[in-house]
Amino acid sequence: MAGGVIATLIVLSLVSRKPKPVLAIPEHATVTIETTRVDCLVCHDPTVEGTVAPLKPVHPHVWKKEQVACTTCHVVPEGGLAQAAGKNRER
Repeated sequence: MAGGVIATLIVLSLVSRKPKPVLAIPEHATVTIETTRVDCLVCHDPTVEGTVAPLKPVHPHVWKKEQVACTTCHVVPEGGLAQAAGKNRER
């Protein structure tokens, strides 16, 4: 019974999480839904000292799976960030 309660809490915590968007900064201008994990790890790899913005220790460890792209979880506006940034400037 305790296992069922724990499993339910885990499922509820995962369902309620909303993926964070990719920040619309100049360095991300070329990021699209097709951007690969390798492209992201150039700046965000926590195993490489001196990366610009390494992943925090609390970041889910799914990033370690080579077949999982960062854009699987992180939201990228349709058409990529460069197009989204242009729309924001027009407003």
